[in-house]
Amino acid sequence: MNDMGISVGPSAHEYARLQDSCRIARAEKKTEQQTKEARIQRRLERKEALDNEIAADNILYGAGIDDSL
Repeated sequence: MNDMGISVGPSAHEYARLQDSCRIARAEKKTEQQTKEARIQRRLERKEALDNEIAADNILYGAGIDDSL
């Protein structure tokens, strides 16, 4: 900036600091949301797997099924 003859004052520094903090806040919020969505997805996948396992076990038990072996 000095080579171009532009002097940078405190307002420019404050603007840059503010922009950096806003950018960091947006990035952290996006990361938090992605993490939350990933946790929800993993929880749903575990629930579906458990439901499928329970459904497979329930096939052996029901009305009309002879289990007198």
